[in-house]
Amino acid sequence: MISSFDTDNLNTTPYILIRENEAIDVSNSFLQLSGYSKADILNKSIQHIWEYLLRANVDIGKIMNTSMNSYIFTKNFDPREVDIIIQSINNEKLITIIEKPHTRIEEKFSYIEYLHKSGVAIYSAQDLILLKANKTFIEFLGEPCNKESCIGKRAEEFFVYFKGSFMENILSSLISTGKPFYADELKNDKCEKGVTYWDFSIVPMYDCGKIKYFIVNSINVTERVVNRISIQEKNRILKRKEQQLKLITENMNDALLIINKDGNYEYYNKHAKKTALELGIKGPGGKIALNSIYYDQSGIEITEDNIPSTRILQGEEIQNVVIRVERPNFTTYFNLNGSPIYGADREIISAILCLRNITEKYKHEQEIRDKKEMLETVFETISDSLIVSDKAGNILATNPVADYIAKDILSIPPDNGNLEHQFGTIQYLNLEHKPIPLDEMPHKRSSRGEKINNFKYIIKHKDLELYVDANATPIFDKNGNFVMSILCCRNITDLVNKEREIIKQKEQLEATIENMNDAIIIFDKAGSVIRANAEARRLYPHICVNSKVEYIHSDIKCFDMYNNPIAMENLPSIRVVRGERICNERLIIRHPDRSVIIEVNAVPVFDKDNNLVSAVVSQHDITQMVEYEEKLRNQNAQLLKAEREKNEILRNVIEMKDEFLTTITHEFKTPLSVIHAAVQIINDLYSKELPDKVKKHIQRIRLNSFRQIRLVNNLLDITKYYAGHVKVHSQNIDIVFITQAITQSVKAFANQKEINLEFTSDIGYKEIAIDGEKYERILLNLLSNAIKFTPKGKSVYVQVTCNENNIFVIVKDEGVGIPPNKMDVIFERFGQVDSSLTRQAEGTGIGLYLVKSLINVMGGTISVDSKIHEGSTFTLSLPIETKIKAESIPTLKKQTNDRITHSVAIEFSDIYIG
Repeated sequence: MISSFDTDNLNTTPYILIRENEAIDVSNSFLQLSGYSKADILNKSIQHIWEYLLRANVDIGKIMNTSMNSYIFTKNFDPREVDIIIQSINNEKLITIIEKPHTRIEEKFSYIEYLHKSGVAIYSAQDLILLKANKTFIEFLGEPCNKESCIGKRAEEFFVYFKGSFMENILSSLISTGKPFYADELKNDKCEKGVTYWDFSIVPMYDCGKIKYFIVNSINVTERVVNRISIQEKNRILKRKEQQLKLITENMNDALLIINKDGNYEYYNKHAKKTALELGIKGPGGKIALNSIYYDQSGIEITEDNIPSTRILQGEEIQNVVIRVERPNFTTYFNLNGSPIYGADREIISAILCLRNITEKYKHEQEIRDKKEMLETVFETISDSLIVSDKAGNILATNPVADYIAKDILSIPPDNGNLEHQFGTIQYLNLEHKPIPLDEMPHKRSSRGEKINNFKYIIKHKDLELYVDANATPIFDKNGNFVMSILCCRNITDLVNKEREIIKQKEQLEATIENMNDAIIIFDKAGSVIRANAEARRLYPHICVNSKVEYIHSDIKCFDMYNNPIAMENLPSIRVVRGERICNERLIIRHPDRSVIIEVNAVPVFDKDNNLVSAVVSQHDITQMVEYEEKLRNQNAQLLKAEREKNEILRNVIEMKDEFLTTITHEFKTPLSVIHAAVQIINDLYSKELPDKVKKHIQRIRLNSFRQIRLVNNLLDITKYYAGHVKVHSQNIDIVFITQAITQSVKAFANQKEINLEFTSDIGYKEIAIDGEKYERILLNLLSNAIKFTPKGKSVYVQVTCNENNIFVIVKDEGVGIPPNKMDVIFERFGQVDSSLTRQAEGTGIGLYLVKSLINVMGGTISVDSKIHEGSTFTLSLPIETKIKAESIPTLKKQTNDRITHSVAIEFSDIYIG
């Protein structure tokens, strides 16, 4: 900001920069000093800042290029003694405000804020400005004084009666004498609150040998002084009227007692003598009658320390306390009033107690109270709406149900206390929806002395309709004059709606029954027709209401489904009236001109005492359905015959196919065996004589012969499985050993593809009964697939684990995975996941189908879990069973190793090892 003053060097100096009478800049030092923010100061007039915010007590116009001492006040009304300098250049003024060190009053006199009973204020001695005052002193000043209107002001500015008051005189004296002033119960009769009395002190405080402050401490003792004067006056009056009081008390019908603080009687009137004995109040000897028990109004027994006289002597005032005195022969109720009597020193010197025998009155009032409570309970809990009103319709009382309907349902304002105020807004209609005149409303008729019973009408408010059943009773006084009307209204809206719904449902039910395709006949317990629908009237043209069941069948003949006649007493309609239940019974009805087949269901209806009330008979015309069923049976018989012939032809074709497949497979196997044997002889005998190219071709012939042998073996096994000729040769084999041996046998193939193959087992040894050769085929197939479809650098894991009943062999790879929609396909015959994927290793797609077939015949199962690009996990589950006789393990191990070597060569022929 461009200014005539160099304010950059005044960062630590509190200042305000004024231009054209408005503050345009202010230092942070000044903000810290005053407690105000920039928003409070900037763009405000200097008069507003000086007089309203800072409350400075000097005329700013008289300060120019000189230092002047003054008080300013912070935002929190804390005084700051400062030196003020004003410099002026052009149209700008720089006001510098320097706080005098060690002058903060709140630090010197911090205790005054914590004095709550005393009003403490600090005035400046020079001009009597109120610098500091606690809350009690501000409250003492009264309205309209508050902290904002007093702090920083001279005494005469906020203290209306200061001029000429004792306080002005005292302060003037203190300035000249310098001595503290103390006064007890100082009278002040110039206050708006009237005459007050104060314990008052003013102490001058010096600074550098001069009086700088006055500390004013005042305690309002008006109440104490007034009470003392009042008590003195009362004592004089009591003493003067003591004789008059004795004359009055002796003629009282109540018992009056005065008891001193020692519990002895100072005075009692003649009625008190008898009452004191009845109540057992402490006598001159301090004894209590032991043959009385005392209870308060709540029925709690009163102890000796809690009897009324003791409570009064402890300072308690008792008003209209009722106690019950139980004696062996009678019960008495007393009403007690009493209060302590104080001496001049405000100590209790005695107690006055007034007792009245209210036994008869109390019993009568208690009876009234009991009846009133009972009526109020009924009034509050009754489910109907109750309204008590006077002759003009003004509501005298309502129960919660009436309040709920008025406020929550009809939205009538709660201050509406008249039944007729809403007569125009709310419509009152009869059940024909015609308006009801006001004079015909129940409360009006009741106010004329008429008793109303079951007056039904409709209350309509906006879109809401309430149906009401009203009763009204007039109440008269003993002279026969009308006093009030009690209106009892029951909300029957739900009942009316239910009745309408029942009528509607009844009409719908009747229409449904009338239009049903089944014939419905309802009989009463005597066998007479109550109702018959249209279909029933079609089947029985002469049926009508009140027709007897025998009459209905008089012109027709009934037969069972085998054309045997049915006697009248055995007809379903007759049997159901006897209480029998009929379900889906078919019979033939032959009219003179036609025959009808019906299906009958009949239900007897009983009351709660198991007596027959009625019977419902349902008859369904099934003539067309029976004819259709007969036609359908004939068609099904023909279809069944054709299907059997077709199946026989198909079975013969399948057998021919299987025989052909078996024959051709055997035919393939013989030359393949010869080729394989020839290749093996060449390798064994002439391997060293053959050139490398010939060896390579011989190896290809050997590899492809293995593939063909595997294909032939798989086809033979599948054919055997279909034909049910697969035999299981179970032996007790260590499943851990054979699984590990098979896994190790394919290690070379895994290493060739740079795949990590690991075997682990949770158990060291476990024999189970399995077909070793089939198990090898199963596991080798799974390992072959795992190695085929696992990329270079990944792993294949084989694990053996078990539970109580099963052995689990798990083959897990990190290969390409199987899509979810192909999970079931892989176990189907010739099923492959993706021909493009399988091309990376040759395969026919029958391996897993054969695996599942072989594991099934051994009593096991196979499952798969797979995720695309993460790998697949195949789990074999085999039952833990053993054979009674077992071959020696060494023999089995030797046979197993030889067979595995041969099986691996065949099974892994699809994997190229270059």
